[in-house]
Amino acid sequence: MKLKHMYFHPASKQENNETVLCSFEKKGIPMEKIQSALGRQKRHIASSNSTETSLSMGIEAAKGVLKQSSISIQEIDIIIFVSSTAEHLIPCDSIYIHQALQGKSETMCYD
Repeated sequence: MKLKHMYFHPASKQENNETVLCSFEKKGIPMEKIQSALGRQKRHIASSNSTETSLSMGIEAAKGVLKQSSISIQEIDIIIFVSSTAEHLIPCDSIYIHQALQGKSETMCYD
């Protein structure tokens, strides 16, 4: 198996790190050094009142990588979905991605 294409679909809401930095600083945890080492000034957030979820963003990322790579969903033999905030345990989220993309029936789905 060879990974040839990747696609990133972030949540649409962006926040700067000020709130997070301040909360850690109040606890005596210096975060400024960590932020400068990571180099990330903004974070993408899927807020609790948003319709964006790990699954919806996974579906959009899958559509994006198929479009970007000019690969048909019919050429895909396995869909693997990984998230620390999965929406479903059974059936797994990769099955929902498979359905949204209209994958072939023999495609393996794995979370």
